[in-house]
Amino acid sequence: SLFRALVEEHTIDAQTRDRFGDIGFFSRADQRRNDEPVVDPAVSHAAFGLTSIGDTTAAPIETSLGYHIVRLTARRAPLDRTLED
Repeated sequence: SLFRALVEEHTIDAQTRDRFGDIGFFSRADQRRNDEPVVDPAVSHAAFGLTSIGDTTAAPIETSLGYHIVRLTARRAPLDRTLED
């Protein structure tokens, strides 16, 4: 895809470069679990504002790490597990 090619060409994030910028599943900041990536609140807010798979933010999101373009690639149901699980 064009998005993937642009990420491959322009990303400076060594942690996600091999995944073409994919940071994986994450929860809202107030619901974050220890096994989820730490995501800047501005990026999280932008991601949860997207409604359909394939949607992309209209403008780059600026954080202390630089600029981010957020694209929604998947959604999953919340993970509620018991201690026994």
